[in-house]
Order: sequence, then C-alpha cells, then structure tokens
Amino acid sequence: MSLEDDLSCAVCTDVFRDPVLLGCGHSFCRQCIYDHWSSSGTRNCPICRQVSRQRPVANVSLRNTCESYLLREQNTRTDRKDEDEQPCPVHGEKIELFCQNDEQLLCARCRKCGHGWHKTMPLQQAVRQRRGKQKAALRSAEKTLLSLQNGTARDPKISRYIQSQVQETERKIKVEFEKLHQFLRKEEESRIMSLNEEEDEKRGAIDRSIQGEILTICDRIKELKAGIEDDDISFLQNYQRIMNRSEYTLPEQELSSESLIDVSKHLGNLKYQVWEKMKEICPYYPVILNPNTSAPQLSVSDDLTSVTSSTHRQNQTSDLPLHRSRVVLGSVGYSDGDHTWEIEDLSSSIRLDGK
Repeated sequence: MSLEDDLSCAVCTDVFRDPVLLGCGHSFCRQCIYDHWSSSGTRNCPICRQVSRQRPVANVSLRNTCESYLLREQNTRTDRKDEDEQPCPVHGEKIELFCQNDEQLLCARCRKCGHGWHKTMPLQQAVRQRRGKQKAALRSAEKTLLSLQNGTARDPKISRYIQSQVQETERKIKVEFEKLHQFLRKEEESRIMSLNEEEDEKRGAIDRSIQGEILTICDRIKELKAGIEDDDISFLQNYQRIMNRSEYTLPEQELSSESLIDVSKHLGNLKYQVWEKMKEICPYYPVILNPNTSAPQLSVSDDLTSVTSSTHRQNQTSDLPLHRSRVVLGSVGYSDGDHTWEIEDLSSSIRLDGK
C-alpha cells in the first residue's frame, strides 16, 4: 500500500481535507463524515460501524502530513519536463482544469468558451480524486480475487446444499446398484443350480447303466456257480454253453453329446441373456425430471420419473428454496419435432410415460 493510500479518506478516496478523528481511532474528512452521518441517519464509523457519541476532533498531525504530501507532489509535477505535458488541442494553452459535467480536460479559454456554468476542479485535484477511486476499485478487485483463490467467496449455504446432494445421491446410487447386485446374485445362483441339476441327471443316467451291467454279471456268476455244483454228466453236457455265457466283457463307454454337459446352454450368450432379463427391472424413460427445479412442496421419486405432493417436505425449511411454483422441469430438452406424453394422475402423483 502506497503513502497516498494511507493518506486517503475511506469515504471520498481522496487525500484528507481537514481530517478529523473519531473515538474509534479512524480518521475522515470533516465534510465526508458529516455527510455520511446525515445520509445514514446514524453516527457510526463507516469502517468499523462503532457509534461515535462525541464530536470529532481535528487530527492536526494528519492534516500537516497531508499538506506536506500535497506540496511535495505539486513540486514534483512542476519539475516535470514541459514535453511531458500535453497542451489543449483546441487553443494550444496549458490544461489546468477538469469539467465534471462533460468529463473533459480544459484550459482557461475552454472554460470561458463553453464551460462557464459547469462544475470544474483543478486538474491535479481531479487526478487525485479519480486515481483514489481507481485504487479503491483495484483494492476491491484484489480482495475479491484473494477471496476466490482462498475459497472464502463461496456461499456456505450452497456448499452445504451441494454436500447434502452428494450424500443423498450417493446413497441412492448404492441402493440402485444393490438391486442390480441382488438380481445378478439370484441369476448366478439360478444358473449354477441349473448346471448342478443337469450334472445330477447325467450322473444318474451313468449310474443306471452301471446298475444294469451289475445285474447281468451277477446272473452269470450265479449260473457258473450252479454249473460247478452239477453232477459229472450234467456238468459236461452244459459246460460249453455255460462257458460261452461266462465270456462277457464290459462295453466301452462312448462319449456323446447326450451323455455330456450341455455347456452351450449354460454359457452361450450368457451376458446377453442376463441383460435381456435386466431390462425387466431396468426400464428406460426418455424424459426424466430435474429435482433441482422442484418446489419445496413437491417430492420427486428416486427414479426421477414421478412427482408427489409432499406435506412432510413442505414443513422442512430449506436454505435454498429454488422454486415456488408447482412445476418440475424435465432434464432433457428438444429443439425440434413433435413429442407427446401421457400424464397419469394418481391422487396428486404424476408420472410421465413417453410415447
């Protein structure tokens, strides 16, 4: 901050003229502080808002400092080279005045010609005044920039509202995905159960075939034992026949599609088939509602397709009442074409079904 900033009044942003000191310690131009009190109707300080019950006292030290600063500045400008000064483009004389009505630079002849009844001020005073205002605007812009960079410019209500939106939306996302996970888990269990049932069926067919072979061999073993116990003549007479029947070998097991698991039935287009089923629990709506446009007395469903009048929500106070009308906008707009919608009114509940 420059010396001129320190010597500038916070009200007029110009160098102090007849500065006075308030009880709170802040100084202002005498005329500026009285004008401020007259317009505001209170005797508060424009900076700290503290009420000043005593009359302001002259700040002699500050007044002397300002006079010294102005004298030094005047001498500095006087010492500048003549080529740095621009003469009046109309009369060629030195520019010494500034017209506040027309915002124009004037020489002495300009004032007599067309600005005799206008409010004018010395050039250096106009420069100081406007430079002070520009510096004040610069400080304000720098303060705004700093607050933006530090994050202090954010509205805490909006930040809290956004945080609550994130928390609530995250909760609903988890609920929706849990429904999908539950569906997938049930579908997985169903398909594994179907695979196990086919396995039991195939194994049962193999077991039944083996049981048949066991019965056949058991019959031949009994016949061999009975033949051995026959008398000699009967034994010799039946020997060849019994021996021919005893020659039995197990048939080779052939692999065929009927005896194996039908893998293609369980894996073929698995994801597509599951997706087809998921469409039954995952309906698509061409137009969904924008909850940010919902009035406080309206409640939008979790799938953003219907609106219900909610007394409970009416009683809730919201820091950010976005809309007051009983209207909810859709989140998708159309630039052309004809679009019609069937509106089903079910006891103050509205659902949009696109056609």
